[in-house]
Amino acid sequence: MSSKAGILSLLRRIMARASSSTLEVQPPANAASESVIDFRERIGAAARDDAEAVSSTSAHDIRQVRALRILLAEDSAMLQMEVEGLLEGHGVILEIASDGAEALERFQQGSFDLVLMDIDMPVVDGLAAMRAIRGLERVRGARPTRLVTFTARDAAELQRRVKGLGVMAHLPKPLNAEALYDLVDRVATSLSGAPEAEINPANPLPPTGLRGCTT
Repeated sequence: MSSKAGILSLLRRIMARASSSTLEVQPPANAASESVIDFRERIGAAARDDAEAVSSTSAHDIRQVRALRILLAEDSAMLQMEVEGLLEGHGVILEIASDGAEALERFQQGSFDLVLMDIDMPVVDGLAAMRAIRGLERVRGARPTRLVTFTARDAAELQRRVKGLGVMAHLPKPLNAEALYDLVDRVATSLSGAPEAEINPANPLPPTGLRGCTT
């Protein structure tokens, strides 16, 4: 059996096993309502020029406690290279998957602080891959991983499609360097133990002036 066929078979088993119970990631009782954040709301006019944002990346300081492990699931080779280039030199261990089945395979084999998931991918789409990741975590009794959708789809549409999956945010396409850095910095800050930036995977990033979309 090929590796991809094995992953597809595993995905079916995980979903079947989890079908008798909900996959919804429940937030703490005192937490804010779950939402999907469109990072474009916080970028502002000064960061709208992607070329300018990329040219200033070397000056961007991402808080580091240890190397962040990030899984990028994206079928566009161009975007893969763009994300890889932007994160190079910032203390990030980046693994790349070109479809949902490969993403699930890599997730099984490793441990990640953040998963950036494209929605529209071949073999297994991003939504199915995220459901399988949540199912696998439930089977393992593992803490929910931070999931972020990385797509050009409208945030209002995403809030309906990802409901119950504990997606913490939406990183829009085309990619904006400052939005990516902001996301990674917040995850790094949460790992440092700073309470003001603590992130629960079932909830949005701290709403510092952002408009959340309730799911």
